[in-house]
Amino acid sequence: MEFLLGNAEPINQEVEELSKVLVARFGLSPRKKDGNAQLHKLLLQLYERKKEANR
Repeated sequence: MEFLLGNAEPINQEVEELSKVLVARFGLSPRKKDGNAQLHKLLLQLYERKKEANR
């Protein structure tokens, strides 16, 4: 398995900007037309897994 990490730097310290930078660094930015919907599903799944792990 090969991981390709992008190079992105945050412009400011707002939560939205930092989250966009993290998504870009992990290579999760949408590349297809419906990529935003798939990305939203992925982020929801990651959030749910994090909640389960913290219980």
